[in-house]
Amino acid sequence: PADRRVYFLPDVFLDETSFLLSVTAIMVVWVATYFQAPLESIANPQSTPLHTVAPWYFYWLQGLLKISDKFISGVLLPGVLLVLLMGIPYLDPNPSRRIKDRRVAIISGVMAGVVMIIWSYMGTPQYAVQGAPPIEVVQEIMPEEGAGLVREVGYKHLPNGDFLTVDTETLVRYLGEEDAQKLLDSGVVPMDNIHDEDDPEFAEVMHEFAAGISEQQERDANFNNVYGILHVIQDQPHLKRLDWEINYLSGEGESDKFVRSFWLHEDALYWEQYARRDLSFISRLTEDGGVLGSMKNLLGLE
Repeated sequence: PADRRVYFLPDVFLDETSFLLSVTAIMVVWVATYFQAPLESIANPQSTPLHTVAPWYFYWLQGLLKISDKFISGVLLPGVLLVLLMGIPYLDPNPSRRIKDRRVAIISGVMAGVVMIIWSYMGTPQYAVQGAPPIEVVQEIMPEEGAGLVREVGYKHLPNGDFLTVDTETLVRYLGEEDAQKLLDSGVVPMDNIHDEDDPEFAEVMHEFAAGISEQQERDANFNNVYGILHVIQDQPHLKRLDWEINYLSGEGESDKFVRSFWLHEDALYWEQYARRDLSFISRLTEDGGVLGSMKNLLGLE
């Protein structure tokens, strides 16, 4: 009860220690069984990745920088907030723990929490940051930093070939029957020939690619008659190149094209790092010609 004296030793100490141990145990189990924090792409000092964000605990500060003067939001306001944080014990000296006796403090705390959540959302790439539509489409499905659906799906679910994000009927409507037939004769696979039962993971990639294009097409009047082509090319043994091609008409009716390339290695194990765990590679390490076998041969242990 709030009106009963509670001593720190042993009551509060035991309660808080039990709570701390419980939370720690849950976090350890979560990290060991599910959560992943893999190494991402090698840092390139000559290139700033798209939608670079601050650490999560500074999202609110990045959100402020988007909406006001840089000195006010980046220097002055954080300094004021820091002073207020240090002054909280002096602003609220009420010893009572009853809710009715601490309404001002509780309401102020809730409002501050809500404001911080809003500011943190404003610090994410989803707020007030928008690149060109084709760039955003590819960034969503295969970002420069982080995982993205394609890396989660993995190497073996990306068959070599050229694949369209629209069906045959839509392609004819966009290009005309003659040009559409030329494109199809080149070996491009339309969306109506990509089936979930053949490879659900690859079908998911193509559906997300098409959905991203449709979303951007609805947002931007200069992004019309859009169709995407995913070119999966065996660039080297065990290395595939993914060319994301997006063709569209501008608001003036001029044709334009965007192409972005990424590489994916069979042994990179992105999909295992990003929680789609495939541990079959372990058996391959022990087979003849595998990594362990090669090391044994090299060391003369065979």
